[in-house]
Amino acid sequence: MNGLSGTQRNLIRTAREEMQLTMGCTDPVGIAYSANTAIHQYCEENGVSHEEAVSSIQSIELELDKNLFKNASYARIPNTDGKGIRLALFLGLSLERPESPLLIFDMVTGNLVKRSEDLERSLPLNITIRHDKDHVFCSTTITFRDSKESVASLEYHHDTMVFRSCCENTLEQNPLYPESDQEISFQELPLDEVLSLIETIPLDQIEFIAGGFDHNMRAVGRGSDEIALSVFDQSSLIGHARRDIGQATLNRMNGLDVPIMACGGSGNHGITFFISLKYGSNLLSGDTPHLHHITLLGLYLLHVIKIRTGILTPMCGCAISSAMAVAASLVWAETHKEEKVVLSMNYILNTLAGLACDGAKPSCYLKTSLAGQIALESFLFTVRGGSLALDEGLSSPDFSSLLTIIEKIHTQGMAHFDDTVNEIIQGRRRQ
Repeated sequence: MNGLSGTQRNLIRTAREEMQLTMGCTDPVGIAYSANTAIHQYCEENGVSHEEAVSSIQSIELELDKNLFKNASYARIPNTDGKGIRLALFLGLSLERPESPLLIFDMVTGNLVKRSEDLERSLPLNITIRHDKDHVFCSTTITFRDSKESVASLEYHHDTMVFRSCCENTLEQNPLYPESDQEISFQELPLDEVLSLIETIPLDQIEFIAGGFDHNMRAVGRGSDEIALSVFDQSSLIGHARRDIGQATLNRMNGLDVPIMACGGSGNHGITFFISLKYGSNLLSGDTPHLHHITLLGLYLLHVIKIRTGILTPMCGCAISSAMAVAASLVWAETHKEEKVVLSMNYILNTLAGLACDGAKPSCYLKTSLAGQIALESFLFTVRGGSLALDEGLSSPDFSSLLTIIEKIHTQGMAHFDDTVNEIIQGRRRQ
């Protein structure tokens, strides 16, 4: 990346970090990865086979943050007919080590499902919600018949292992980081500086962005270049976008084994983001930036929003965060005006604020598809000169202030929502 400024290199690095190929909902993926790590490190430390280790398990303790508990409770798991926390954990125990943690469910076979179900019936599992964790957290502790323990804890991201121990030996202990120093400084960059630099990045530096469109359009059942968009009027195009976002989300959340390019720490974020942008680029007029430049800006905006809100949130990030990033990046492409970019984000927040996340499940398609529609409509409202008072309600004419409002709604305004949802989930299970 010679010849690029530090800001441009950060933009490219952030986009690469945001885009991650996943299989199935990332919350049960994190549970499976934690359990898988715990069992295999016991094998390595004690020189026993995977089969011997599994047969030696006495009990299992699983600790989850409240958001991960909420999201994993009803999430369907690819290559199975099942769902939820317990199946994810016992599949993790049954699988060999994955090459990519986020693709761990791509290894599931019918025999492994049967074995996991047998383990679930025979082994005691205690699940605890850690209310002191306000971010992604999953820790699996396996106690074996020889009284040895194996612990594997991931934190902040679904594939970031921060602590591992086995047989009283610490194997790994990474510093816990809500965000790196680089992310903090990057977050506070003036928006006008970012907007001025995006389009000057050579396209050969961001070719990897095409993978987001390719993978996520295939989840609908077609390739990224197979849409005859030119025959649609605007309302028809938005309707088709909503249909395809809903179908891809439904396929994923029903457990179909379709790989999804995630962003914002979520496959559903990625579906809303990439498919909305694919359709929305056809609403642009005249000589506008390349779709990859538009997408790069959207990934940056999504990244900044998620730093403020966290990956797992009480409001539906797949809808609100992704829709904001889509509308804003399209408006920039059409107008190149910072105030219009911020206005479009205000449209999203005024429309979707309060749209709650009640867990990952097939009905998420209702929210992601709505978000795609609102993102494209907000783009049209903005470029057509729609009005919105930015000194009222949740609005703000300033990008940094708007981010602060978004953060406060998530971390303060809806601070107890997840507890309420989890009480409902736990109460339903006791009935």
